Formats: sequence, C-alpha cells, structure tokens
Amino acid sequence: MSATLILTAGLLIAIPVAIKYFFAFEIRGLVEKLKTGEREVSGLHIRLVALQREQDVVRGAMQQIVEHRNWAEARRGILKAELSELKSFSQESVPNQRTFEPTTWANSSWSVDEQAPALGSA
Repeated sequence: MSATLILTAGLLIAIPVAIKYFFAFEIRGLVEKLKTGEREVSGLHIRLVALQREQDVVRGAMQQIVEHRNWAEARRGILKAELSELKSFSQESVPNQRTFEPTTWANSSWSVDEQAPALGSA
C-alpha cells in the first residue's frame, strides 16, 4: 500500500470523527445553556408565585379594609341616629331651660364661720 492511500484513508476517517467531536462539544455547550435557562425560568416561576401570593394578601387586606370601613360607617350611622334621638328626647323633656341667676347671698361678703350654722348643732 502506498502512503497516499493510507493518508487518504486516515483523512476519510478523521473527518467524521472530528465532526462528531465538534458536534459533541457544541451539544454539551447547548445543554449547559439549556440547564442555565431552566434554572432562570425556575427562579422566575418562584418569583411569580411569590408575587401572586403577595397580590392575594394585598387583595385580602384591601377587602378587609373595605369591610372595616363599611362596619365603621354602619356604626357611625347607628350612633348618629341614637344621638339625634337623645337630642330630640332631651329637647322634649326640658322645654324651659333656665339660665343661671345669682342669688342675693352669693354676692354677700359673709364668711362660712361667721353666719353659717354648724352642721352638728340644731
């Protein structure tokens, strides 16, 4: 056999082997990129779930605030009605309100010891 035939056979065998290794390394790099992308997607999915939970919590808090406001408005209405009822009752029960008028002894200058009778003596 001649050297050219051996070199040609070696070249014909080397080309497919080189292509095989080239594709193997490219596929390994692509698989690593795919795994990295899957990890990123998994992390993004976890963040999405956390954001959805947070959104549910905020939605629940908003609903609770609305309920508390409704209860407060109802209580305020009840208290307003009771207050107006008490006001109308007090106006009906006391038709003549007198103003304070000082008596003559309130302006006098006597002291308690001089003119007031003792509590125990009769």
